[in-house]
Amino acid sequence: MFSTKSIVILFTLIASASAFCPTAKPVSATSLSLTRKEKENLWDKIIGDRTSKQVIDEKWDVGFEQLIEFQGLKGNLMVPQNYKVNDYKLGGWMFRQRENKRQGKLDEDKEKKLDDLGNWCDFTEFGGPAMY
Repeated sequence: MFSTKSIVILFTLIASASAFCPTAKPVSATSLSLTRKEKENLWDKIIGDRTSKQVIDEKWDVGFEQLIEFQGLKGNLMVPQNYKVNDYKLGGWMFRQRENKRQGKLDEDKEKKLDDLGNWCDFTEFGGPAMY
């Protein structure tokens, strides 16, 4: 129904509506408050027939694709924590993957995909710290 990227763009536009329309009221936390039922209805419209896990996996795939592009450009997987590409916070995504691995929370299939790309956790060969 909606792609993860479309959802992010939609919410970004909603949050910054006043920048595009001078007569729009600024968005505040209270004006975005929804009842539980409204949140459920919105969630159903966003994900359609997909499960929450599918939505999460799609979002993870976006990060993984960005990581592959980064590796192609830089030749390694040493993504700085504050690194952004096309407004996507790849550095934050990569940090979460390393943290999930460290805490034993990273899905085995996702870890294998990252491992197949090369060294994504231990940067001693680049003069950095051994993270795990």
